[in-house]
Amino acid sequence: MQMKEIGWSGSVKKYLVIGILLGTAAYVAIFAYVYKGDFIKFLEIVTHGNPTEALMAFLLRLIAPVVHATIWFFVIYSLRRVNYVKILSITGIALFFEVIVPIGGVTEVVKVLLAIKLKVLPREEAIASLLIHRVLTSVGIIVVSIASLIAIKASLAAFAGLLIPAMVLLAMNIALCLVPASKRIEGILTKYGSRFGYDFEGLSYAYVEKLIRIRRAVPFILIAFLFTILERLLNGFYGLYAASLIGTQITLPVSLLTFDTIYAILWLFPIVTPGQLGIYEFIQTGILAHLGVSLDEAAAMSIISRVIYVLGGYVVFAIFIALLGLSVKSLIAELSGSEVTSGREEKSIGYVCFNIVGTHA
Repeated sequence: MQMKEIGWSGSVKKYLVIGILLGTAAYVAIFAYVYKGDFIKFLEIVTHGNPTEALMAFLLRLIAPVVHATIWFFVIYSLRRVNYVKILSITGIALFFEVIVPIGGVTEVVKVLLAIKLKVLPREEAIASLLIHRVLTSVGIIVVSIASLIAIKASLAAFAGLLIPAMVLLAMNIALCLVPASKRIEGILTKYGSRFGYDFEGLSYAYVEKLIRIRRAVPFILIAFLFTILERLLNGFYGLYAASLIGTQITLPVSLLTFDTIYAILWLFPIVTPGQLGIYEFIQTGILAHLGVSLDEAAAMSIISRVIYVLGGYVVFAIFIALLGLSVKSLIAELSGSEVTSGREEKSIGYVCFNIVGTHA
């Protein structure tokens, strides 16, 4: 059995480089506009915190993926019993891919492919549970956003600017839930999936059957939704500590809107940089400034948040890839199926993302 070099496809490497350059340009623009190029001013702002606040913010970033995985676990549990540690590990690994790969939907793709490759879930259960998870997240964001907007007595413009994207996201996720039930989509997936060794024939019928089973398992879905609300609150408390790190105080409702509701806006943007690098900072800085935080403190808070987010994601990734007994090289091999078997070369995960998810999401 001949082995080819394992790695990212050329197209992914190209987009990754372009994405990093765009993200770097966004940071340069932030420093030029907010701090007038004065890096010392930025350092003076970010050194107001203490190590305890930094540690708490970091711990909350480590806890968040655990809660996120728990939501998916309870949705899956409505279908079958699964190993919680494996679901946790797959989630932690998949979330980190979002930080480094500028491809829309890469987190979901990695979750599904790992769940199938590691024989944790069959294809239709992986897809159905994942899409229901997305709907629950959207509903949770809307509920918490409405409560937060009411609490701060937000303007009509703030209500519209934050709730409309959240509503659009919910509608998109509900529509996305219906996509795998389509025979036409099944045909497209079968056409592309066969090139990479994935069989999607019969998916639509099996998928609908799984959705019906999930709908009947109300207690598990309610538990999953409660964890969805908990995830929102964790993001809010993370924002409080991120603010404290630069010597600024914000309220929990403001933190929820700027560190959680913001994702409803981000997820509607085309992903052109790894983890929306630069785009996240611009949007979050703008919302914080609109809600009363000074522009220089808002930008510093967003940049510090990014640093903690990436470091926390890397630690989670390292822990969970070890729990699955994989190395980075073997993980990419698992996802890409880079072995040459029966004269057929299977492409990398990046190629799958661009040709299946990127084209048809």
